[in-house]
Amino acid sequence: MKKERCLKNCLKENKNKCHSVLDTESHRFPKRKQGEILNQVQDDNIFKGVGPVLRPYGAPLRSGFTLIELLVVVLIIGILAAVALPQYNKAVEKSKATQAFTLLKSLGQAQEAYYMANGQYATSFDELSVDLPAGFVPGGSFYTFATTDNHTNGEWVVQILKEGNSGNIMIGHPEGHAYQGAGFAYATQEKALYSSERGKFVCFEIKTYGPKFLRDKGDFCKKIMRAGGQTCGEGCAVDSWVMQ
Repeated sequence: MKKERCLKNCLKENKNKCHSVLDTESHRFPKRKQGEILNQVQDDNIFKGVGPVLRPYGAPLRSGFTLIELLVVVLIIGILAAVALPQYNKAVEKSKATQAFTLLKSLGQAQEAYYMANGQYATSFDELSVDLPAGFVPGGSFYTFATTDNHTNGEWVVQILKEGNSGNIMIGHPEGHAYQGAGFAYATQEKALYSSERGKFVCFEIKTYGPKFLRDKGDFCKKIMRAGGQTCGEGCAVDSWVMQ
């Protein structure tokens, strides 16, 4: 006990010197006992708020992560990102496309109201009772056949198509967008815009007369928007599906 007290006092004053003593006096202080003494001194120092935290004698040093462990973590993160990022991008696109489709439905209803009041469809958005959202300015190019009024906010182009007495409305992504050539249309007459009947909304992917849809067929309308049955495909300027 006297030796233990001396060793404790020594550790509090000079731990490096005492580690040397422990090494030379290992036959008097077994390693288990040495560890108990050092731990007790450490606890006393922490309790009193003095001295450094000592490593128990004979205990291994703590090491960081190995290079292989770090590489495994990086690999796992890369795999998760490769799986999750495309799904995230689709979710973002669906959210924005849903907003565009909601705008189209409002414009379609306003177009029908204008027809009921005037006996013909509007050829300009200024004639409708619904204002375009902030950020839409005149201009923009999308479907290039028989358009009378185009507005764009950089991400979407909305336009009125005048063919005969029709006043069809389209909204879609312009050239340069990840989903260029994809969008929605409201048909004010039967078989217009490849809709099977008047007053229907369709989702489309352009093949001609505008920015060509560069992705696989159905990537926008079927995989993102979950559109219904196809209304036109082979021989049409667009691939189109009924919006449910």
